[in-house]
Amino acid sequence: MEDFLPQTASSFLQLTQQVMQRHSHNSMAMSSNSLDILPICVVVAFGTRYELLLTALLALSFSPTPVEQLIGTYAPLIPITYIPKGIVPAIGLLQAARYIITLSTSTTSSGDFPTSPTFFPCKISHRRYFPKKHNFVYSYLLCGIPVGWKGTAGGMLSVDVAPSQTPWYLRWLSLTPSNSWFSVHGDHYLGRGRLEGGLESKLRAFLKEESLDPDHYAHAYLMTAAKFCGYSSNPVSFYYLYSKTKALKAIIAEVNNTFDESRMYFLEPEKGQDMEAGKDAAAGSRFTYKWNKDLFVSPFNDRSGGYSLVAGDMLAPNMSGQGPVNMNLTLTSSEGKPKLTARMWSVGPAIDPATMSLWQKTGFLFSWWWVGLVTMPRTIVQAVVLIRRHNLPFSGPPEPKKETVPRHAAAYEAVLEDLFYGYLRLLVSQVTTPIRVSYTPAGITNGKETMLYSPSALEIPWGKPGEKEDVKELSIKIISPTFYSRLLHYGFCSLPHILLSESGSLNQTLSLSDSALVSSLFASSCPPRGTALEATSGLPWYERLAVSLLDLLTDMETPAAVLPTCDGDPEQQMAAAKKIQKCHHNESASKGGSTPSLLAHMAAAHPAPRRCFLFHGFKLHVAPHIAFNDPRLVDWEICLVRCVGVWFAVKLMF
Repeated sequence: MEDFLPQTASSFLQLTQQVMQRHSHNSMAMSSNSLDILPICVVVAFGTRYELLLTALLALSFSPTPVEQLIGTYAPLIPITYIPKGIVPAIGLLQAARYIITLSTSTTSSGDFPTSPTFFPCKISHRRYFPKKHNFVYSYLLCGIPVGWKGTAGGMLSVDVAPSQTPWYLRWLSLTPSNSWFSVHGDHYLGRGRLEGGLESKLRAFLKEESLDPDHYAHAYLMTAAKFCGYSSNPVSFYYLYSKTKALKAIIAEVNNTFDESRMYFLEPEKGQDMEAGKDAAAGSRFTYKWNKDLFVSPFNDRSGGYSLVAGDMLAPNMSGQGPVNMNLTLTSSEGKPKLTARMWSVGPAIDPATMSLWQKTGFLFSWWWVGLVTMPRTIVQAVVLIRRHNLPFSGPPEPKKETVPRHAAAYEAVLEDLFYGYLRLLVSQVTTPIRVSYTPAGITNGKETMLYSPSALEIPWGKPGEKEDVKELSIKIISPTFYSRLLHYGFCSLPHILLSESGSLNQTLSLSDSALVSSLFASSCPPRGTALEATSGLPWYERLAVSLLDLLTDMETPAAVLPTCDGDPEQQMAAAKKIQKCHHNESASKGGSTPSLLAHMAAAHPAPRRCFLFHGFKLHVAPHIAFNDPRLVDWEICLVRCVGVWFAVKLMF
């Protein structure tokens, strides 16, 4: 071993000399070949991790001999050759011990509840009646949880328990119990973000938003698809609400679609059904709930029509039962004709994870681990069948309704949201009349309603009754994160132009409480383009160049294209958009008095949101010319160009 290290060092020096020999024959050749090295230096300095990996793979494919020599030189130093023979079986035994310890964990919970967490093995069937007949059946695992229950049930199921922050490799080398196999966390239910108190606090907040008294529903039981190892595909969850006498009073249906949107429906049984009388009955007592559909769930069905749910109280009598599950959900067309029926029913007895033995838990995991993982692939397969075999038309999602929980905002949309909020706050601070503006973002985790006050409104003593009667109030609620990407169309526009173009019967990405108030409080005319360009004079030269390109690509005579998936007639939408464009850019401009444009505010913003706006704005405006008007294709084209650049840089080296 003592002789090996000097030999290795000598071999490495020889290998290095061989690799650099072609670049160091003489000083003139070194100067010439330095230009060949320059592109690869640029890739190493500015490339992403994926481009560096691609560089290594291309270098290996172009000239594998130096790499083989390097591996042959250092192979004796690989530590695995010195690992004791018994270490691999020891690690395997350690993981088996952790598995047993985890499943042997005693049930921990807080509070006293009339029932306990339970697994309900089920099946789901879908039957489509028109325009084409189609049906399928698959397995489904429901998990029932008393709302407010927190803890771990036999190492199988955890509720509102934060996952371990210890790195996985340290957990693997210890006897610390692993995370529960199935988990439910309140952050993923009843809206975005976290609320102190977990799922119970979010349920109470939802009931208050619906103008209901949470104390009227003393008990609640959630039926959902729990996450398995951190993953689940959960089309719908049901909250069974019970009175103090443990009688079923109402159900909340939380419907999720494949576009990362959700909608909560508070459902009470149809009139004439006495739920109090059925509190002592068996689980066969069934009730009917009906409501209008306003969430785009499937690309094969629009938002028209309604739902009818027939379900029984699985916990009857008095929340002491354990199934069976038996519910039917029917989708009807706008004419009231049944279009699709989904049925879910139990295929076995309910299972309490706290009372299962180790062998029962192992058998249960072996039987049901795969069900949640294949829910989304199954959905995709059935969609392909409907398209290819039945030729059903496929449509994209429209912008969500005001009551819908929107999708998560993309990373760049979150940056643009911060830019817009700063722009709105600046303009509110310049209003001379007393005004209070309520702003609610969309798709931002933990994004909450924010109140903005004009300087004169801050001087009013809000605690005294009657003092705030003269204060005007405006509510701006962003409905979809698409609004933030739409801001890229309005760099040279005023705030009223932006808000009015994206609300009402146009693009429907936001909701305004008073459209007329927007134009009266803020100067509605858009500033001259020269004014916006002057505001960017202090930017670095490359950012000024990007602004100039945006100026050349922006046609002030043509309004931003309306979203084609919005409700309403596209021709009427475009006519309304042209009217707003003409009003704010032509007629109002002659009257003077304009607010700073979004581009002018961007010039004074932090470099990160400024560069984000310029990059995505440029991408949006070049998409019609090079990417069939789809900015996502521009990303793929940029990726292709970068890959070709990496290939060219590596090619020069060999």
